[in-house]
Amino acid sequence: MVPVHLAGSSCDMAAIGALAERYGFTLLEDASHAIGGRYQDEAVGDCRHSAITAFSFHPVKIITTGEGGLATTNDPLLAQRIAKLRSHGLLRDAERFERQAAGPWVYKQ
Repeated sequence: MVPVHLAGSSCDMAAIGALAERYGFTLLEDASHAIGGRYQDEAVGDCRHSAITAFSFHPVKIITTGEGGLATTNDPLLAQRIAKLRSHGLLRDAERFERQAAGPWVYKQ
């Protein structure tokens, strides 16, 4: 489920989180219009009730870089998967290469 926070206001994430736990679905928050927002005295995007929170930096959003975005999570495995996706699977971490790299300029996909 994707609850959408709007105009700096957060959805009732505790109630939605309770439903997700009860019925076994995953939450991905859309906080594109709530950068800097607060919910129960905590920052929107802390992922207390969700797996991932997504922020957009599109020109019509609160903060813009012209394009792009940001995802937050408290799950280290999800963070790794997100990091791989942001670069289309390209890796420069030599420890994760299947074979030795030919030099420091090499990347693996």
